Amino acid sequence: MVQGLPHIEGKQHICEGCAFGKQHRLPFPKGVSWRAKEKLELIHTDVCGPMDTLSHAQNRYFILFIDDHTRMTWVYFMRQKSEVFMIFKKFKSLVEKQSGCFIKTLRSDRGKEYTSKEFHNFCEDEGVERQLTVRYTPQQNGVTERKNQTIVEMAKSMMHEKGLPKIFWAEAVYTAVYLSNRCPTTTIPNKTPFEAWSGRRPSVNHLKLGQVIISRDVQVDENALWNWEENKVEKKDILISTDKEDEIEPSTPDSSSSQPNDESSTDPTSSNSSSPSTTPKSDLGGSLDDMKSTSGYCFSFGSAIFSWLSKKQQSVAQSSAEAEYISASVATSQAIWLRRILADLGQYIIDPLTRFQYKTQPLVWPTKVVYSCSIH
Repeated sequence: MVQGLPHIEGKQHICEGCAFGKQHRLPFPKGVSWRAKEKLELIHTDVCGPMDTLSHAQNRYFILFIDDHTRMTWVYFMRQKSEVFMIFKKFKSLVEKQSGCFIKTLRSDRGKEYTSKEFHNFCEDEGVERQLTVRYTPQQNGVTERKNQTIVEMAKSMMHEKGLPKIFWAEAVYTAVYLSNRCPTTTIPNKTPFEAWSGRRPSVNHLKLGQVIISRDVQVDENALWNWEENKVEKKDILISTDKEDEIEPSTPDSSSSQPNDESSTDPTSSNSSSPSTTPKSDLGGSLDDMKSTSGYCFSFGSAIFSWLSKKQQSVAQSSAEAEYISASVATSQAIWLRRILADLGQYIIDPLTRFQYKTQPLVWPTKVVYSCSIH
């Protein structure tokens, strides 16, 4: 067949070089692992990450919990692997109250986030059996390993199809888990994981196909509503009023977001005011670092302002209405506290809050201010 090939005698013994170069691991037999007979009898878990890009909430990892009996999946996002223990305690409390069952067995790898002393002691106290895989043998935790691959591939496909930046990977992963819980699986015949877990069939009428729109690029008219009968937009003023007869607890001081040229609004700095008044305001996404809004309010007694606040909100508001409601809740808490202080001093506020008027107006607040003051 070829020229110049020397005569080679066959060797009967095994070549050591071939044994090292061609060896491979035998496949794991199928059907050996047992299946859980009831909910929470066996929970699979694994951590995926770190991701190259931080999410909007500065997360790099996500952790999956899978119920072996129903194949229901839960996902949690975290910044560091050290948060696994606290997340597991939250997950355990949630699913046990939802199902009425108790977690009996937890299967995971031997990562340090699962083998810490506090994690081991907690499982011993709660009666949770631990099943740890052999080192460098992810096949023994194949349920979560395959689920991680499926979720990541779904998230990558959705982001690539819609052209989303990588910073939205957490939203894509959450959506993938949400969809997988409502899709059929071969391990549960004629049921979805959601139905096997909750006992009712899920609805998919709310799922839509289309482009993903970032809310900050959309101009929202908060004084308009959609008329479903005529299929058009209608303008309507938002006015929330409460009657004195329906109030159970003493209400807060008069609260309003006023405009200078509005006849129905009250001036909180007017000298004719006989009770404290407050003007809560907020901006939308004023901080360029984390897109958080800034809440602010000022309390006045007559023409003197004695308490004010300008502070960045703890969560990211998705609309200016949400930012306004967060600011109003902070102002309401302060108003209740001031009422009690005045009551202890013998200055009872008789006039209750009879109307809360919400108006949209241009708001100007500092973007990086954390400042408050109260004068007593």
